[in-house]
Amino acid sequence: MTALGILLETAKENMKRLGHIIEKQQKYDFVIDYLLCASDIGWTRISNQFAKENPYKKTKEMIELAQTDKEAASKRLHTYMEKEWLQGHYDYDWQNAHKELGYYGFWSFETAAIAKVLDLDDTSLQGNNRYPYDLAHYKDTMTFKGFSISEYLEESAHHSGETKDWPEGIEENPALEKIIPVRCHALVNDLIADYQSLDDEGFYEKYKDPMELDQIWFFIEDYKEENNDRNLLGSLIVFALTDREYILQLDFKDNV
Repeated sequence: MTALGILLETAKENMKRLGHIIEKQQKYDFVIDYLLCASDIGWTRISNQFAKENPYKKTKEMIELAQTDKEAASKRLHTYMEKEWLQGHYDYDWQNAHKELGYYGFWSFETAAIAKVLDLDDTSLQGNNRYPYDLAHYKDTMTFKGFSISEYLEESAHHSGETKDWPEGIEENPALEKIIPVRCHALVNDLIADYQSLDDEGFYEKYKDPMELDQIWFFIEDYKEENNDRNLLGSLIVFALTDREYILQLDFKDNV
């Protein structure tokens, strides 16, 4: 939504509304923060966290390059879209997405928005079927705020959500305390309690955004089918710990 706001050049008031939603949901994501800062709506936080490190951490390289060398940044954009963006989503169940209701393609709106903000040369991606080239050039009237991301990253360090006063203990399964760090105890304890007490709809709705369950199971029906035997708790804990960056996710096609 943030990327589309930039590509469609929506009013700043709409971008501010998106900002309020992101604040309310306590989302900390480099790409979203960068696009909101560039929109010049008074957003002054850029988190150094990524909703998915692979591939989105590579966008930071592109943005940093553009500060000194637009040509190099344009080449990095080309490589990212041609070789890295889709590969970074191999762990998502996209293979049969085109068979599902609501499918609209594998579009990297956020990459096009970054390219638009940075005014990069994206002509080499005109035929890329994952890069919305026409949408990136739909309008050309919006002006973007120029800034160094390093300044905002330094300012945002205290917004990362990290704290040393983590509640200790996993009452729902004390044995897990031996292998799960204290900073994740409360998260895992709540997750177990909710999994045991909520129905499928309630659990999916509660954790859909924080854990991006809708990126693993596109629809509630998919989640319900896989959870039919009530044996998903272990996987859900792994997903939660991956999101907290305690577990490193390495896709099988990554170049080690």
